[in-house]
Amino acid sequence: MFKRKMIAIVMVMAMVFGGIPGVFAQDAETDVQAMFEDMPEANYWSYASLSAAVENGLLNG
Repeated sequence: MFKRKMIAIVMVMAMVFGGIPGVFAQDAETDVQAMFEDMPEANYWSYASLSAAVENGLLNG
């Protein structure tokens, strides 16, 4: 009986504390224009696509 309760408590604690890192994980906002000299302004037609490419690691330099 005691062993079963301890296993249940450990499992509950693992579920509770296992979800905590996901709460604090967030995407870092990258300043794309600061990374590249030739990056267009935010209102340029290709800015969103280029920013997404940089944030996903497809474009670097």
